[in-house]
Amino acid sequence: VDAFELGLKTNFTRAFQFNSSLFRAELKGYQNLAFTGSFFEVQNFDKVISQGVELESIIRPASDLTFALNYTYLDTEIKDVLAGSDNGRPLTNSPKHVITGAVTWTPQLSDNVGGLVHVDWRMNSDANTLNDPVGVPFTTNDGYGIINARVGVNFGPEGNFGVEAYVENLFDKYYNITAFPIPEQSSSFAVYPSAPRFYGVKLKAKF
Repeated sequence: VDAFELGLKTNFTRAFQFNSSLFRAELKGYQNLAFTGSFFEVQNFDKVISQGVELESIIRPASDLTFALNYTYLDTEIKDVLAGSDNGRPLTNSPKHVITGAVTWTPQLSDNVGGLVHVDWRMNSDANTLNDPVGVPFTTNDGYGIINARVGVNFGPEGNFGVEAYVENLFDKYYNITAFPIPEQSSSFAVYPSAPRFYGVKLKAKF
């Protein structure tokens, strides 16, 4: 692995932090685990190049309120003349643009009771789940966003106990986790779907 990174970390005040980095890596003999439709197969690529930019920021306008906002630009390329349709294409499930963020509010409701409100999200640009040119139009994920949320309270002298309601994939967004060719059915493909929206309640206790 030949890797290079140039970064900047700042901490202007407790209320604002900003980090950034440029990176490039050349991965020789890269191994990629892929599902063929019947079994998992380890693909050996001669070289994979991964390069991009990462930006991270944290804003704390108050002691109990935090905002986080991050951005990643990722450019990957498979370089292997024996890799068939993968050669010259990006790694699967590697969107070029990813934005993530979160808001966390932890108000003190009383001497022994604290609150929690948390929302986080992730937005991806388009990304292939496989590189077969026949299957790409039917299996590629268009850009999408996922939002999760939690609301809860903790109580006790040291916040020993708590109850929390949560929801994952709040807006029930569908996307493909991966795709694969269907065995013995030429030019046919199947996908594994994402998890649907789900929610629940957590109880916590520390002794």
